[in-house]
Amino acid sequence: YLQDSYPDQRYLNLNVIADWEMVKDRFNWFFRDSFGQRTIVALDSNTPDNLQDSNVATLGANITLLSAGRHSFSLTPKFDQYYYEQQITDNRQYSLSANWNYLLTRQTQTGISLNAREVDYFESQLADVRFNTVSALFSGQSKRTRYSLSLGSTSVERDTGQATSGFSGFARFSAGLSSSSSLNAVVSTALTDTSSVTNAPDLPPGSGDDVQIVADVVRNSNAGITYSREDASLRSSLWARYSETTYSGNPLDRNNRGFGARAAYPLQPLLVAGAYLTYDRSNQLDSGIIYENLFVGGDLDYSFSPKLRGTLDVAYHTKASNLRSQNYDEFSVFVSLV
Repeated sequence: YLQDSYPDQRYLNLNVIADWEMVKDRFNWFFRDSFGQRTIVALDSNTPDNLQDSNVATLGANITLLSAGRHSFSLTPKFDQYYYEQQITDNRQYSLSANWNYLLTRQTQTGISLNAREVDYFESQLADVRFNTVSALFSGQSKRTRYSLSLGSTSVERDTGQATSGFSGFARFSAGLSSSSSLNAVVSTALTDTSSVTNAPDLPPGSGDDVQIVADVVRNSNAGITYSREDASLRSSLWARYSETTYSGNPLDRNNRGFGARAAYPLQPLLVAGAYLTYDRSNQLDSGIIYENLFVGGDLDYSFSPKLRGTLDVAYHTKASNLRSQNYDEFSVFVSLV
């Protein structure tokens, strides 16, 4: 840090993905590990005193036990471990999903999903939690569209004896609007823990970034839509999202809305120029604190050879809040060679 406002920092990042098909179409293992940094207080500034190392490791298997005629049955056992350098919410999660699917027609299917998951916190003073979810599934596709629907209920049991239940489900839709454009939309809601929210797949861009990591059960709801287009000379995308997170035992309820756009244009066969804009607004309902973030940037991507590529990215970020100590502007330059 050039003005010695903070001691020098070293940040390490690691991403690992491995899949092994042990028995073709019947049994495959998967492993994921992601090490990086995330904020301690989710909505506060990304200054060094608010950053911590974090690691998420996942090991699981997809097992197809029956696939005959119109029926198929599968099991997915999975183990997740979450590590946070500063917070005491490190935890292990054990889960088992059982899925039965029935092919109604060549393009539509229905089914039932059962999922049991236990969150085991390392700290003994934090109550472990168990989630049990049963859902009815329906999905289908046509020449240009694909959709899926899940309607279910989740029951939650804590070691303290507290128990609750509620609706869970999602709806996803994707369509090829033309040969060069597509539309994707998702709406979801679930009773879950905060670690799982930050690692959930298939959610709108930015979902989970504003969730505060605590040992609590939350109702997390998301809605998002993305439009993508790829012409001969221009690639572009637009997205918008809205999310709400309601905490059962902490005064941290919040909502977030945002939108973004990106475009890339080839200036030469080996040189591509891009530009992007992202805006999001977070509101902490209990404290009334509002955070607004605006990112504007551009990049150049050049292919030196089939095996060597370089990127130059220039970005401006401004944050505004009614909590004045959180206001700041940031200018950054990023160079990479891969």
